Amino acid sequence: MEKFQDVIIDPAGNALAGVSVRVKDFNTTVDATIYSDNAKTPVTNPLTTDANGHFFFYAEQGRYSLELSGGGVLPKTVSDLWVDDVIYARLASPVFTGTPTVPTPALTDSSLKIANTAFTAGLMSAHVGAADPHPIYITKAELDARSGGTVTQLVDKTTAVTLNKNTGEIVTAAGAIGAGASTAFVLNNLTIDPHDNVVINVKSGSSAAGVYLVWCETIAKGSCNVVIHNLGNTTYNEVLKLQFTVLKGAIA
Repeated sequence: MEKFQDVIIDPAGNALAGVSVRVKDFNTTVDATIYSDNAKTPVTNPLTTDANGHFFFYAEQGRYSLELSGGGVLPKTVSDLWVDDVIYARLASPVFTGTPTVPTPALTDSSLKIANTAFTAGLMSAHVGAADPHPIYITKAELDARSGGTVTQLVDKTTAVTLNKNTGEIVTAAGAIGAGASTAFVLNNLTIDPHDNVVINVKSGSSAAGVYLVWCETIAKGSCNVVIHNLGNTTYNEVLKLQFTVLKGAIA
């Protein structure tokens, strides 16, 4: 909604009262809808100039024409008037639309000035440039490998198992190991490298203390052998829970 106002005078500069001002939608014969205030209070169309030749009306933004008659003027049409409904942002808590811009503060600025996207991008670039030039990243596969896991051995204690984790638990199958004898199976694990150290022990399942000695050997890319040795004087046939951790190693 916008206010339009004007004064009608004669060639000598005298105000003309009582002039009829009919407001039309531009390029039509239709009387425009006009109001007496910004609250859209209806007003009669046509209007009449007051003693000072003044008239005004409120209307929606658009193009209009004025038809003037009476009050000492020759009938006249003032065509194609633009009533502009300009909305300005409020001084307090303004609400912006479109793509408003503001000056870009210096990167060292710590005042209450508005920080635009150019300032933010520059500040981030400066921080990245000052950071460690060789950041360490971890892949999802590596992260998953660090979370641990469990695998159950099938058939017997010589059956290979697969668990691609840096740490985990192996539940062995049943199977007899004679007194002083050993058995072995392959642990397939993609986290293992040839120079790593795989630590393994018996977590539970042994019926007596000190019965088993467990270790890893033949450590290769993606696998190692798990050896279970019976230290006792009798045959044992037990389901064991073995716990392992891959310690990353290196050579000079």
